[in-house]
Amino acid sequence: MLKEKWKTHIRERHEKQKKNQKFQRIFLGISAGIIGIVLAGMSVLYAVMRELIIDQNIQMSTQTFAQVQKEFDNTDDTANEIATQVMLDDVCSELIGTLTEEWPDSIQMDRIRNQLTMYQTANPTVKSIYIYSSVPDLILTSGSRFGASSIENFPDYGIGKYMTRTSEYVGGGLIPRAVSGVYQSDPRKEVKVYTKILFSSHGRSAVAVNLDYEAIADSICSMDILNESRMLIFNEKGDRLIDISTTTIEASDELRRAVEEIAGKGAENREITVSGGEKYFISYLHSEESGWDYIKITKWEEVFQTLTVLTECTLLIIAVIVTLMAAVMGKSAVSLVRMQKKSGPGIHQAEINRLKEGFLSDFLHSRKLFTKRQLMEQMEKFDFTLEEEKNYTVLILQIEEKEKFKELYGEKGTYDIEFGYWNIFEEIFRKDFKISGVINKDYTLSFILETTGAEQVQERLKKCFETFLKEQKRFIPWHFFCIGTEQSVNLEDIPELNEKLEKALRESFFYPEDTYCTMELIWQEHSGRADYQKLEAGRLIKAVRCGEGMKAVYDSLTEELACCRSSEYMNAIIWLGITLMRNLGTVVPDEKGVSQFLVNLTLCEKRGQTDECFEQLFGQIRKNQEKSGEKKGMAGRLDEVKKYIVENFRDPNISLERLADEFGGSPNYMGRLFKKDTGISVSEYINEIRLREVMKELRETNRPAKEVAEQCGFISSNYFYTYFRKKTGMTPQTYRETWKESKEKEEAV
Repeated sequence: MLKEKWKTHIRERHEKQKKNQKFQRIFLGISAGIIGIVLAGMSVLYAVMRELIIDQNIQMSTQTFAQVQKEFDNTDDTANEIATQVMLDDVCSELIGTLTEEWPDSIQMDRIRNQLTMYQTANPTVKSIYIYSSVPDLILTSGSRFGASSIENFPDYGIGKYMTRTSEYVGGGLIPRAVSGVYQSDPRKEVKVYTKILFSSHGRSAVAVNLDYEAIADSICSMDILNESRMLIFNEKGDRLIDISTTTIEASDELRRAVEEIAGKGAENREITVSGGEKYFISYLHSEESGWDYIKITKWEEVFQTLTVLTECTLLIIAVIVTLMAAVMGKSAVSLVRMQKKSGPGIHQAEINRLKEGFLSDFLHSRKLFTKRQLMEQMEKFDFTLEEEKNYTVLILQIEEKEKFKELYGEKGTYDIEFGYWNIFEEIFRKDFKISGVINKDYTLSFILETTGAEQVQERLKKCFETFLKEQKRFIPWHFFCIGTEQSVNLEDIPELNEKLEKALRESFFYPEDTYCTMELIWQEHSGRADYQKLEAGRLIKAVRCGEGMKAVYDSLTEELACCRSSEYMNAIIWLGITLMRNLGTVVPDEKGVSQFLVNLTLCEKRGQTDECFEQLFGQIRKNQEKSGEKKGMAGRLDEVKKYIVENFRDPNISLERLADEFGGSPNYMGRLFKKDTGISVSEYINEIRLREVMKELRETNRPAKEVAEQCGFISSNYFYTYFRKKTGMTPQTYRETWKESKEKEEAV
């Protein structure tokens, strides 16, 4: 009996062990299957994520390179405006238009240098300005580092081939170069600059504006996409425009060969591992429009950081599964099922939104990036409502006072606030239109609206914009300018329409903030060019000296420019401001105030801001006039009359009558006041200043006395010789010889 029971127990135990072994095999099979599924799923997800990251990186690189090129275009425009203003300047044109082989005198050269320095200080990105004339082979610079020099002996060795041979300056863009030889303490020191050269119409003269390389590079380095990266940009001639790095990337032979191979084949991206085990991701783009090549080298872990995290998660999941396999079989199965349900992470919605935004930005600003088939595939992929057979229009919303906005909220905060404006704008306009939008890098938001079958589109757009202005004040009160168009186009023509709007947006200088306008209206009202010679700046100068009617004269001048493009208008206004500063003498603010006025003028973004800038200047001038007693009559203006004589004594036509007309008074009354104040007549005062200058020239130069006298304002040589003998007791030649002899004796002693 016991034996039978024992056999039964052994048999049941054996069967139980077989069941356990079977369960273990099944569990092990399931576990291995789960691990295989996890590995396969992660591999697929890894590949998908990798392609998405590469695609995103290329799109972001495209946006960054477009931003960089726009930065260069804006910098080029700024340099061109400065060079144009120098070329048109009254003082500088004395050298540009000269036909004589002799150099100007030291006073004239100092005046030109001062003018160049004023233009330099008005723009903080300008390091120096050169002006060159092949006749009489003279180059002058802003500041006081160099004296007058021929182009061959100029310390900046490399500039000569560009300013003397236009063939070396093909394209007219910015020249990246290293300025060497300009530091006497360290001749080997080099400073990187971008140089813009503008040649005169006759080709004998040129103006070179040298811009700060570091300032431009710093603005590019602040872009988030350049983290742990090095970016190189080459223009169509192969010049390296930019080579900046936000991390240490050693230039090895493997890396150099990879970059050359990618640029030669035109490939878009490449992974490469160099000696030392460092891995890099290289992006390459070529712009057909500008002919530029863009290369960005990024550390692999910076680009594919998500993949590294995904790999670590995969290893962690497998480790957990293996650990659970050693635990209780029943609980392991349940845990594995739960793990399986939790595994397989997907793309976060915020990342999908960023990819959608990147695609829409590429579509609007880089229409050559997509074929028609690729465009429709991307539309379907990102679930856009844009359809091929519909009609659309474009709106661009611009945030006003961009520099102030960036200063308040910074790079990171700016995007979040722009995103809030974007949501408010879409929410309001979606009631009347199907709308899709994107945030641009230049503080603008672009929106695509479906207009198929819509009526009274412009009235509805204006009404929606007014509603937006009311609603956004609850968010963060700010000012905007919105520009649209009366055109409706199909899907493929949207980028071209957007490009037209961007060009028109740059001409929106004349319109006040919180305004909706169309590009058709801008093109209709502002299409002319400013003619500086027709602007009677003398009327404003005379009004300022008299202290009356300044605003009225200024308004009449700006009305003459109202039909010009914004760039032409701004050039003319800056020219007017510089002319005013140069001719007003004692009534203008101090030197610091002059510099700040010109800086503020160049930073203006709207016509109302330039008007406010001049109104503040007029107010300061009134205060200065009241303090100096100029409101009390001609007696309070004698210091200004004296300064005017000192600045213009070389003019042979200067006289008491002209001074009275210039300062608004009677010649007889002015003459009496002047003699009472100085003890001599106006004409005697003018001649004494001329005589002092003649005597200085006789001491410092070997030029003929007659020539010196004519340059200093003496019309009649007979009168000059008589006056000189009367005042000095000797002839000009005797004076020169006597002074030389005394100087030689002093040197001998």
